[in-house]
Amino acid sequence: MATLGAVAAQGALVICAGAGVSKGDPARLPLGRELAEIVHASLRDRLGADALAAADPTELLSVADTVATMPGGAALLQTALLEAANYTSADPNYGHVALALMLLEGAAEVIVTNYDDCIERGGGRYGRLQAIISDVDRAEVQGPAVLKVHGCATRSGTLLASTAQLEEPPTWVFHHFGERLGTAWVVFVGLGDVAAYVRIRIEQLLERIGNAERIWVAATRLSDTWRELVPDIENRFIEIGAFFARPKQVRASSTDPDTTRRSSRRDSSSALGQCPGLRAIRTSCRPPPCEFTFMLGTT
Repeated sequence: MATLGAVAAQGALVICAGAGVSKGDPARLPLGRELAEIVHASLRDRLGADALAAADPTELLSVADTVATMPGGAALLQTALLEAANYTSADPNYGHVALALMLLEGAAEVIVTNYDDCIERGGGRYGRLQAIISDVDRAEVQGPAVLKVHGCATRSGTLLASTAQLEEPPTWVFHHFGERLGTAWVVFVGLGDVAAYVRIRIEQLLERIGNAERIWVAATRLSDTWRELVPDIENRFIEIGAFFARPKQVRASSTDPDTTRRSSRRDSSSALGQCPGLRAIRTSCRPPPCEFTFMLGTT
C-alpha cells in the first residue's frame, strides 16, 4: 500500500492541524482546555462570576455560548480570545516550518483549527504564506495558502468559538477542494483530544470526506471521541511523541495497519525525499525538525 509520503508526492494529501501542533517549543501556545480556562478567567474578571456561572470553564464552546448572547458579549469574546495567547508573535516550531514547506512545495494542503499564524510565518526565507478564511479570500488569494476554519488572529473579529458561529459549515473549504476532498487522504494532526468547539468543524469535514478508510489521526494518544467519530480509526492511528518538540527519537509509521506502530528512521529515498525543502530542514536542523515529517516518508 502506498505510504502517506507517496500520497503527498501525488498531491493527494490534506493535513488538518490542531492546537497540539502549536503547543511544542518554542511556540508554546495553549491547548483547547487551557485556552478555555484562560478565556473563562478573563471574561469572569470582566463580567463577574455570576455571569459565567453556567459555563464549563474547561470547554471553550460552553464559555463562548454563555457570553455570546449577552449585550456586547460577542465583542468581549473576541477580545478575550485575542488576549489569551501571543498568536501573532509566537515563534514557529519545527512542525510549523515543516507544514509551511510542504505547502510551498505542493506536498500537502493544510487546514487548521488554530487562531495563530505560525504556519504562515514558518516559511522563513521563502516568504510568508497567505491565509484563507472565506470565499472572498478563496477568490482573491493566489498561490499556496493555509485554510483556517476558525478564523485568524491577524483578522479582527474573525475568531469563531460559539455554536452559532460554527453551526454553518465552512462551505468555502468545500468550494476550494471541490470533489478532491472526497478522494484525498486526510491526516488529522495535533487533535488527539477533541474539544467541543473543534468537534463541530471535524464532523462537518468528515461528512464531506466520506471515505473513512482515507482518514488518519496522528497524535500522542487516541481519544474516545475519535473512536466515536471514525469507524476502525485504531487501524489508522499514528502514535507520536510531543508534537514538533525537540524529539529524542524519530518515529515512523506507514499506511499499512500491520506497521502502524513500527519505528524506524526515514529512508532518504522515500517519496518526500523529492521535496527539497523537507530535505533541507531534515539535514540542517539540529535536532531534527519533527517526527511527523519522517513518518510521512516511511515505507
